[in-house]
Amino acid sequence: QSHLTMWTVAVLVMSSAPLGHALRDAPWGPPGQAGGKFKPGWNGEARTPPLGWRSWNAFGNRITQGMMMQAAEALVARNRSVWGSPKPVALCDVGYCSVGVDEGWEGCGLGVNGTQHAADGTPTIDSAFPDTKGMVAAIHGLGLKAGWYLNDCKCGERQEKLINYEGDVRSLHDFGFDGVKIDGCGHQRNQTLYAALMAASGKNYTIENCHWGDCTDSDDSSCPTTEWCPFNWYRSSGDINSGPQSWLMNLQTTIRFQDFESPLSVPGCWAYPDMLEVGRVEAPTNTSFYSWNRAHFGAWCITSSPLILGLALSDENLNPVIDIITNSEAIAVNQQWAGHPGMMVAQLVAPPIPYSPTGAIVPTNSAGDFDVEAPASVGGGPADAQTSGVANIRTGDPGQSSVIRIGSGLIGPGHKLDSVSMQFRYLAGYTGPGQPATVRVVVLDMASGTVLKAVWSSGPLGNYSWDHFTQYSPPILVEASGLGIPTDTAVILALEVTNHQRNLQIPVDDKGAGFNLKVKWEENGVSGPPVMRLSTGPVGVLAGLFGTGQLWSKPQPNDGAAALLINHSPDVLSYNLKVTTLNLTAPSYKVRDIWAHSDNGTTIQGVFHLVVPPYDSAFVLLTPVT
Repeated sequence: QSHLTMWTVAVLVMSSAPLGHALRDAPWGPPGQAGGKFKPGWNGEARTPPLGWRSWNAFGNRITQGMMMQAAEALVARNRSVWGSPKPVALCDVGYCSVGVDEGWEGCGLGVNGTQHAADGTPTIDSAFPDTKGMVAAIHGLGLKAGWYLNDCKCGERQEKLINYEGDVRSLHDFGFDGVKIDGCGHQRNQTLYAALMAASGKNYTIENCHWGDCTDSDDSSCPTTEWCPFNWYRSSGDINSGPQSWLMNLQTTIRFQDFESPLSVPGCWAYPDMLEVGRVEAPTNTSFYSWNRAHFGAWCITSSPLILGLALSDENLNPVIDIITNSEAIAVNQQWAGHPGMMVAQLVAPPIPYSPTGAIVPTNSAGDFDVEAPASVGGGPADAQTSGVANIRTGDPGQSSVIRIGSGLIGPGHKLDSVSMQFRYLAGYTGPGQPATVRVVVLDMASGTVLKAVWSSGPLGNYSWDHFTQYSPPILVEASGLGIPTDTAVILALEVTNHQRNLQIPVDDKGAGFNLKVKWEENGVSGPPVMRLSTGPVGVLAGLFGTGQLWSKPQPNDGAAALLINHSPDVLSYNLKVTTLNLTAPSYKVRDIWAHSDNGTTIQGVFHLVVPPYDSAFVLLTPVT
């Protein structure tokens, strides 16, 4: 194809007339939705969620052609014993039949004017890849598909050029690749143009949109609409990592694409919370590596997410998780399509702490004890004797404010909250002359979020900076009494953080007493120690979501459903699964334990009882009894 011919195709797509008022009002996507030429499934690829391996999680940009061939050979080596197979199998036999190079192949600075593209738009190749076309041919010779990577972060070109789009797609075609991941770091971000050029090349490619879940109103959007999806799977999230809470937080970004009536994750256009970190996820406790990695895999299966392995494919890395990633029953749930990709159906939260005449201690030593909403988030931080360093509350950027709710609430009809005592530590943002953050402790009406009373205010908190870390601040003590706040309906304590020129991180002191939050109601002549509702499970790093667990479900053929119950708390989770919660209506269902590959009886009066250990999951398939 000539440059002119390919560009003409792209212009015809991009300049199409708007499709009507409803589409013009779509929350994201380009004006006119590219004329409806790239509806979900437009190229016939990825009708089921793709499976494969990609290099980034294991090797970053330090990948070579030789390492790619080693990974390809590992996918086809029939030396794995898996459930259900009498003979050793290869990962490709299970479905992982694609190998993708990520960042690292690019010849940064070898192009025109020190860029990564030659004058004719052809991307330059690093010496670590001496024969890209030969590599692709060798991968094909193993019976695998080969994936490439464009618009990289390593070189990060800062000027968008049509000729570079054309050169990228021309090389994609000439090298013989079968698919491509398009990152968001460089300036070739137009997904519609890339798709149009690929369509004009005469070959279909699987296309991954890696624009980090950034939903915009242009052709660079990470997010599809019902009329525009010029890719086959799309990142719903930022980058995943091996931290214990990363996969769970990324999972939450799929929710906005899982509308019950009209989901935007559909065949040929799948929501994708990034590559799998199975085998690399850090254990929340010293006994939960396996269970927490398994929960991660189940979460990607229940949401129809592409299953792209990210671990180095050595025996040392694969053996501990081989029965997870080769679980044929879990993969079958992922691959089925019965009208919906799967969705979260319940967030499990402890009830409010009831009135006690001796007061109460509110649990605050788990990230799940804090309702952290944007712009606040939970991430890592320095460890010390009080905190593991994995669960720090990040309160937003400079100039932003956030509210962090603490605990599950308090309730005591006919009683008034009298006193509060607690403590917290902090790290301030970058050292400098800017105004530090301040904090208020407030009591909120739990239902409406209305501030009922501000009970304490800090001064500027700026003496302990994370960029010159030596220690966290000493505990900041909070004490307030004589509050007189009615608790006929539930109330909840919260931190209001106002970040000025400098922001705050607040560690969840999971190795200690947390915030050591104690409350008392007004005196009525009763004395004694406060009632305690503390975690009884092992202390460890924490998942970073409010509550104790989540229930996810995906419809299956023949009026069945799969359900995944994730316990992201340090306590055992006991739950009565009601089939009506999953929109199931048959009188009785057979229950299959997907993790154990065993039948677990049937539902009784529409209920099945599940018990999930800390940092683990239950994965079941419910099929109507006929």
